[in-house]
Amino acid sequence: MKILRDVFMLTHFRPNQREAIEATLDGKDVFVLLPTGGGKSLCYQLPAVCTTGKTRGVTVVISPLLALIKDQVDGLKQKGVDAVSVTSSEDSQSTISRLRRSGRKPQLLYMAPERLHQGDTMNIITQLYENGQLARFVIDEAHCIETWGRDFRESYKLLGQLRKKYPHVPIMALTATADPRVRGDILGQLGIHDCLQILQSSNRANLHYEVCTRRGNGLAQIAEWIKSTHDGETGIIYAWKRDDCEKFAEELRSKYKLSAEHYHAGIEGSAKTQTQENWLSGRTKIIVATIAFGMGIDKPDVRYVVHQTLPRSFHGYYQETGRAGRDGEPADCILYWNPADHTKRTRLISSGDLDHKEKQHQLEQLQEVKDFCENEMECRRQQILRNFGEQFDPQHCRKRCDVCLRGEPMIEQDFTDAGVNILQIVSQLTKKGDTLSKTMLVDVFRGSNKKAVISRGLQNNPLFGVGKCYHKDLVTRIIDQLVKLGGLEWSFVRNDTWSSKYIMVSSGGSGWTIKANDVVDWPRRAGFQDAEAHAIIANEGHGAAGLRPSEGPTICKFKI
Repeated sequence: MKILRDVFMLTHFRPNQREAIEATLDGKDVFVLLPTGGGKSLCYQLPAVCTTGKTRGVTVVISPLLALIKDQVDGLKQKGVDAVSVTSSEDSQSTISRLRRSGRKPQLLYMAPERLHQGDTMNIITQLYENGQLARFVIDEAHCIETWGRDFRESYKLLGQLRKKYPHVPIMALTATADPRVRGDILGQLGIHDCLQILQSSNRANLHYEVCTRRGNGLAQIAEWIKSTHDGETGIIYAWKRDDCEKFAEELRSKYKLSAEHYHAGIEGSAKTQTQENWLSGRTKIIVATIAFGMGIDKPDVRYVVHQTLPRSFHGYYQETGRAGRDGEPADCILYWNPADHTKRTRLISSGDLDHKEKQHQLEQLQEVKDFCENEMECRRQQILRNFGEQFDPQHCRKRCDVCLRGEPMIEQDFTDAGVNILQIVSQLTKKGDTLSKTMLVDVFRGSNKKAVISRGLQNNPLFGVGKCYHKDLVTRIIDQLVKLGGLEWSFVRNDTWSSKYIMVSSGGSGWTIKANDVVDWPRRAGFQDAEAHAIIANEGHGAAGLRPSEGPTICKFKI
């Protein structure tokens, strides 16, 4: 407590911090999942300063971004902590010389993963290890192992070598964003399957979530919303492309008289730093940025985060919205999108250079975000937390999302047959050794002739196309409900490097039968036409485009 108070100027620990600190001081591997603003950095910074416990020496921190490294090191130095970094800057040479010499070593050594794998750095790490001066490895923003290691940062894949080369050095991995599949990937890559896992709820109770249909590029909507709701307050607008960031920031300044600057990876280093400092100090109120902006930036008073287009993944969406309201005060997260966003992104992914499995992975991630945008019947917070493997009672949302705020009346509709057929399809195919993503299951149920379906022979299933009269959005909702009720569950299958997410019948779901009086309500805002009537229309030659939303809202019921 003395170090907490005297060095870090804090009077108490936040939830789960003490447990993580005590475990790493005891020499254990630790995986820490805390929500954004939950105080992850203290979990390794305080132990690095401690002289008690089983660990001694330098805490080596692997961090993804140079700007983040600079912020962390500068902040620690202001607290009197001996923290250094090894980057591409000229100052790094003096740090390397100090590490090679005998004498007092720094308490924390920060570097990017690319630097870790360079020969001179590995030699220094090995020297520290052999001299008993290596306290722990810390992998900050550990979700990058999965999200970036899959495609464009090979160095993240190589972090698994740390356990092999330095088997007695404890490893701590920290993130705010990891569902069970991503957690499995992180632990597998690092070789720390038996670590202590500290998992805190990902719920950010002070954030208000909203999804809106975008008109044009949405800038007029966004500017009007900012002026009416958050005039003069600090916020972030996430755009897709660098050109969009520059164009939108200029238009916000010239047309709407708002204080805005742009930020993306293509900006020259000093200009990027200046823009960031302008925003952090409050001289600039709005940053219009690509996803290159925000990781690790600790600005407590961000009152809103706007997505101008469809995010590329649910993890990205959660990470980016998590930059709002870190002071615990209310903040808004509003997503503007258009179905054309999904079409455009799908085309880009499909025509890219990635291998087939990676394309499928990215397309499924994109579909999850689209499903979230289109699902106007379930609490947004419930949907977000379910994506991270958490159950959430919508009553606890307290109208802090657009769906719960509307609170519209419901009607009832029974989709028992569809639910039972979906369970049977999954059961039949998985018994044959097939694996099904949610998207593939929807396609089989509705009888899609997509190449991915036909090439695997899934059209030969006796129930193929049994749900052709159902709209795909409704089928997606039914599958989600079956997961929620425990009839279906997610299975995470690991290959040589990564995990894939498949759906299967749960142990309880395999014994489900229809019971006349066992009814489970499922609230929906957008209603659907009657299934039987629609099927008759389709059989009369009017096509089976799928059940489309009707005017009235509905509650879908399962008798299970």
